[in-house]
Amino acid sequence: MTHRTTTPDPLFWRLLKALLAVACLVPFLLPSMLPLTDLPGHLARLHILLDGEHSKYLSLYYEARLRLVPNLGSDLLMLGLSRVMSLDAASRLILGAAILGSAWGTLSISRQLHGTRQSIALLAFVFVFNWFLLWGFLNYLLGLGMALPMVALWLQRLRDEEDRLRKPEPWFHLLFAGLAALLWVCHLVAFGIYLILVGALTLHAAWHSFTGRGRLANSLCATLLRLLHCLPALALTGWYLATGDGQTITTWSTWQTKIISLIGPFRLYYRFSISRPRSGSAGRSALAW
Repeated sequence: MTHRTTTPDPLFWRLLKALLAVACLVPFLLPSMLPLTDLPGHLARLHILLDGEHSKYLSLYYEARLRLVPNLGSDLLMLGLSRVMSLDAASRLILGAAILGSAWGTLSISRQLHGTRQSIALLAFVFVFNWFLLWGFLNYLLGLGMALPMVALWLQRLRDEEDRLRKPEPWFHLLFAGLAALLWVCHLVAFGIYLILVGALTLHAAWHSFTGRGRLANSLCATLLRLLHCLPALALTGWYLATGDGQTITTWSTWQTKIISLIGPFRLYYRFSISRPRSGSAGRSALAW
């Protein structure tokens, strides 16, 4: 991984990113009810958690049993935000933060890899409105909005260490160990994406260090130390898969499901295919660009 000096963005570029960010938030502000499939279920579950024991009808059919699972990000945030705002407002705030986090994280990763702004990275603002958002996967979206900025920050730190601008510091690894564990609590798949990206970048840096200096042992030690912060979240994953919930809920999906999920970011509208007319010209124009 070679060093690339990042240059500051011009005013026009910063204004363009700000305008696109505001445009991304508008769809979450205008509708009286967000048309996201799973969102009503999220709101109903939280309403039961907050008011179920005070309702004689809800208490007849529902009982709260809290336990640690890797799918709690938006639930925990909305429970906290419910003290100062409605659940609907909290869900809109979380969705907006998740969308902006994903877009900003993508732009930051591109900036770290290329050392300068890349116009194609602005497509992140287009593809955040995808199949996963339309299904209303709040915890996954929030996790992704957290994972991508974490990868960008990790990449910046990795480059600084390689260029001897900074020395490895324990506090940084402790901080990321906590963030990775929080990401696991937010959503297991989001943590998996983070682990794959950080692992690939770290292995690439190790290979570059080995081929450049010929020190295999040093490269392997540096790689293990850089990935050490993922161990707590990996331990949580092992514990979860070994328990009843993990064994019954977590399964290996079919290859058809994997392909559908792989093209999920490009499925911009209902009917879920950018080749269909109702997908609009936005997706096709973006890909052509």
